[in-house]
Amino acid sequence: YALPMQFVLEVQSLERYSPVPGAPDFVRGAVQCRGTILSLVDLGRLFGVVESGLADVHYYIVAEGGGGRRVALATGTVEDIDRVAVDRLRPPPALRTEVPEEWIQGVYDDNRIVLDLERILQDERMVTWRK
Repeated sequence: YALPMQFVLEVQSLERYSPVPGAPDFVRGAVQCRGTILSLVDLGRLFGVVESGLADVHYYIVAEGGGGRRVALATGTVEDIDRVAVDRLRPPPALRTEVPEEWIQGVYDDNRIVLDLERILQDERMVTWRK
């Protein structure tokens, strides 16, 4: 997956996190980052992708959507930063997961799916579990 840089604040090593009782499966727990408690969201679980194990999650990306809503996105690796013009994005392919089409801005480089974090954070599943 790829995120537009406008959403990314920083990348941190995932040294520990705390489980959150009653949280949905896609919330691995909570992390503390610079004095702020953030939900540690596993996009693979949210998307219905079969996971390979917790040992493969080494980092988290601190991302911020509209209204200052921050979240920590669990990830195994952070590869690189690319500048990609929006007009270079191709329509997303049909996916065999639970990913709604509106969560994807497009695809580039034959294998990078560019996510629309704003729409993901506004999804009912991401909002209602906190109540």
